[in-house]
Amino acid sequence: MPHWSNVDGVLQVDTSVIAPVPPEVWAFEVSRLKVVASWLEYRVGAGGGKKSSPLDALRPERWTLAFNTELLELLWVIEHTLAVYPRQAELLERILASPLRWADELPPPPDWMREPPSPEVEEGLFEE
Repeated sequence: MPHWSNVDGVLQVDTSVIAPVPPEVWAFEVSRLKVVASWLEYRVGAGGGKKSSPLDALRPERWTLAFNTELLELLWVIEHTLAVYPRQAELLERILASPLRWADELPPPPDWMREPPSPEVEEGLFEE
């Protein structure tokens, strides 16, 4: 079974070495879940969470190139997430410092806005 370790910013999983892994990336948490350690535990550790079937006991026998890619992508997402935190904090401060608007101060939405979006609208909904 593969094993992993993280010492001084060097993450080693079997024979794969990823460095540097900044301490803030390694320590990144969501709702007190250490994201990178949890990801590794599910793939090369004993697994985590509830056991819903005997399939949960099946563990990888070796580290694969696909795992390398997934882990690198996870680390990149966390790095980019941490990079935008200062901007998010700034925007939140601006929002909190803005005047409060009560619902009755806003105009009512037109009827067409109350309808569910069509599939064509959904595709481009979040594009800039």
